[in-house]
Amino acid sequence: MGKHHQLPFIICCSLLIGWHGFVYGQTPITKDTSLVDFFKIPIECLSDEYYGRLQGTKHANDSTGYLGRVDVYCKISYEIIFLYKDINTRLALGDDALSKIFFDKQLGKDIYSDFTCYTFIYPQRNPETQDDIHDMNIDFPVNVTAYKRVGKNTWKYLSKIRAKTHHELCEFKFNTIYEINKK
Repeated sequence: MGKHHQLPFIICCSLLIGWHGFVYGQTPITKDTSLVDFFKIPIECLSDEYYGRLQGTKHANDSTGYLGRVDVYCKISYEIIFLYKDINTRLALGDDALSKIFFDKQLGKDIYSDFTCYTFIYPQRNPETQDDIHDMNIDFPVNVTAYKRVGKNTWKYLSKIRAKTHHELCEFKFNTIYEINKK
């Protein structure tokens, strides 16, 4: 598991309130993601768990904040974004209560059943392996594929893009989690 850090920011679509390890699993990642449970992180992979906001977009804080996130660094790297219930509930609860809900390890037993979850698969380096962990850990342009959890551990393919910039990647994530421009 990676080192634990208390960082104010990272250049990768999220404000970090904490840096925490996520649970390791045994499920290997395959090309057929209908067989993959993204919550069962392969044992050879590293992962980090965050709570904060989606940065790099032009949207208001109330719609980009209050998100949980897990980054998985492996042969096939991916990111899971967690949205708790609806935006009005997230605003009413606020950051402190939501971060406690997100980091509550008991939720792992229910596999975050109260959260809508999206996975974005794209190459990224573990920031801890770079000279400066604040440096960009993505090389652009980058191919990104998005999935949404349906049920307890089934993931439905949504769309993919070739993001030319960090901003384009973050806008794709925003549009995906809020189902904007859904085909």
